[in-house]
Amino acid sequence: MLFEVDDDGNTTGYIVRARNYGKFEKNYANAMKKIASELGVDLTDIKAPENRQLRIEYNKRRNEWLSKHTDRRYTREYYDMFNHLSEGTVAAREEIQLKIRQLVDKTRDSVGIAHLDRLSDKEYNTYRAYLLEKKQLASLYDTTGIKKQGEKLKIAEEL
Repeated sequence: MLFEVDDDGNTTGYIVRARNYGKFEKNYANAMKKIASELGVDLTDIKAPENRQLRIEYNKRRNEWLSKHTDRRYTREYYDMFNHLSEGTVAAREEIQLKIRQLVDKTRDSVGIAHLDRLSDKEYNTYRAYLLEKKQLASLYDTTGIKKQGEKLKIAEEL
């Protein structure tokens, strides 16, 4: 058999591997619906600022489920830490992450592996500048050595 099948015998579109991704995705969707139901939240509204505490609880339970059912890149504590960041910190970090992803995605081959050598010199320098900008988010001092103030300091302290 070339493709996985779900519990109903229908092909999932995934090639057969050790982990059945079709079943995993179905179990994941069901688990997230259950968590949302228990918390009484609508998943489409989970990121609204007025629902911050619900979003944190939802993400906490989601991370618990994923930690038990998948191999994750980082530890559970890492995901828990990021779950408690303020909206401003999340937005600042995601803005830079998006810029980095857009550049790197241009270099991906047909199986999704990034080849940074495919970037032009200008693009590569931009990529390195974004990495520095991301790193600077967590620094208490700006690039001139002056201690950050206000929102920038708050973001640095959180990260």
